[in-house]
Amino acid sequence: EFEFIAPIRSVPYSTWSTAGAILTQTGIPQILPEYHWKSRTEYNMDYIAQVKGIPDILSSINYNLKYSTNGENSIMGFDKWVKSRNYSRIYTAKSDEDLFSFFTDKYLTEIDNDIRNNNTKYLLFIVNTNTHSPYNIPKWCNLKFPKIAQAQKCFYCVDNLLGKFVKKFLELKMDEHTLLAFFSDH
Repeated sequence: EFEFIAPIRSVPYSTWSTAGAILTQTGIPQILPEYHWKSRTEYNMDYIAQVKGIPDILSSINYNLKYSTNGENSIMGFDKWVKSRNYSRIYTAKSDEDLFSFFTDKYLTEIDNDIRNNNTKYLLFIVNTNTHSPYNIPKWCNLKFPKIAQAQKCFYCVDNLLGKFVKKFLELKMDEHTLLAFFSDH
């Protein structure tokens, strides 16, 4: 039914916002020669631009590549890389709540119907906002928190949205035709 892999230790030379996406979509880890903040901001994804990966393979067999995020997500040329892989942007959200509501309340049902009725194939790439320090609880999150640290409260808000998304995915029985993979930033 599912596989959970943890803990995955983050190390400085392979840590950046684009690292998870690059690894899962090309199979190549992102290795930075220098991990200090001022140096890392200068690196981009150009070195990986010519590497064929999952999006290229699936696109060649008529999958529709769709992409959605909060904002442009241009860090290190990430948005440029997504566009170069022929993903088409389907939605730009204002917040994590907006992003997940779009999929949970509308889009999952639409693509499920399209897959079942027309045998259309999709690769969806959904990127939510990061949860970095100072770990502010988003304005949209009005959950009752257990006694946990501030950072955990921030994660709790996003986990709640992911839970609703997965519940809708399973409610539609999309697991009959779709592989769902989550990976964290960094």
